[in-house]
Amino acid sequence: MKNGNMIKLKAKENASNRTKNRIREHGDRAFEVFREPQRLQSMDGELSVLLKTEGWLGWLPISEIEVVK
Repeated sequence: MKNGNMIKLKAKENASNRTKNRIREHGDRAFEVFREPQRLQSMDGELSVLLKTEGWLGWLPISEIEVVK
């Protein structure tokens, strides 16, 4: 995942409700990779990626998402 990439996502089965909700709420269009994956203290040190869609910008843990396109 590189900055500027446009990707479609789906939540993995074991994903948190937060991740599932964000993808459900904003996943009808592609997400833009706004910042490449990095470890964040606010996400318990989990490797996460900053994604952007129209009307939303937020971090999702890499371990909870699957790129489908």
